Amino acid sequence: INTADKEWKLWEDQIAYIENTVKNIPGVKTRVFVPEIANHVPTIEVAWDPSVIALTTQQLQLNLRNGNPSIEINPGGNSIQIATFVMVPGEEKILAKRLKEELLKA
Repeated sequence: INTADKEWKLWEDQIAYIENTVKNIPGVKTRVFVPEIANHVPTIEVAWDPSVIALTTQQLQLNLRNGNPSIEINPGGNSIQIATFVMVPGEEKILAKRLKEELLKA
């Protein structure tokens, strides 16, 4: 397996870890895709039903930014998109844990 394939597999595994951590939270839907434009890498969209999880993406952004460790996200509507290619291996576990905490406490 070449380096590019290993890297792609790592990203897929990281995305799967995040998805498996949050997908069973009531009101949460996940979608894994590779964007056609921008960074052509495995990406996960985590969306939630605001009638089940009373949380805006701006609130989630602030909660993650002000948490420990501080995590920076790019908010959308009632969803966020995450690509792991910029993460150090293991950081996806920290992100997944914090994301789950914030979604569950909303």
